[in-house]
Amino acid sequence: KRELERQIEDLESLAKPGAISDDCADEVDFQFERSLIYSAFISRLLMDAGKLPDSVWELQIVARTMPLLDSDFRNAVPVLRRWPDNGRYDFASEEKRRLSFRDAINQIIHSAIIPTMALGKERQLEGFFVGSDRVFDTEIYYISLEDWLAHVCNVLHADVPNVRSCS
Repeated sequence: KRELERQIEDLESLAKPGAISDDCADEVDFQFERSLIYSAFISRLLMDAGKLPDSVWELQIVARTMPLLDSDFRNAVPVLRRWPDNGRYDFASEEKRRLSFRDAINQIIHSAIIPTMALGKERQLEGFFVGSDRVFDTEIYYISLEDWLAHVCNVLHADVPNVRSCS
């Protein structure tokens, strides 16, 4: 749980106004990707190990979907499909969809695109775009950071039985 708490703190630090500057873009991208993916893995491992109460399994997260515009994109070389930009997705015709928390986790863990930050006007992290290998060739998802952190905090604060620390 301490490691999950560190990842949450890293993501929260990116949500502060002015947290993201062009001077340290590579470091911020790495911090974001590591914290997002690691928080998803920790949550998934605890779920799969049966260490979380049913209330966490039943959580739903609201995602916005953006459909694929360019059907030829499905056949593009994999390296060209790694970023959700260049007019490949229709960001103007989004729809809200409820995903189970587990499905949202799987979108991150099995992402076929590089999880991409969505920044606010004050250069802060507001959310991210992600799409697993099962959906990226038809749509991608936007998940707000606020929603993601609320769900991961539910994992953090859940009563986790039988986890021992070696320290």
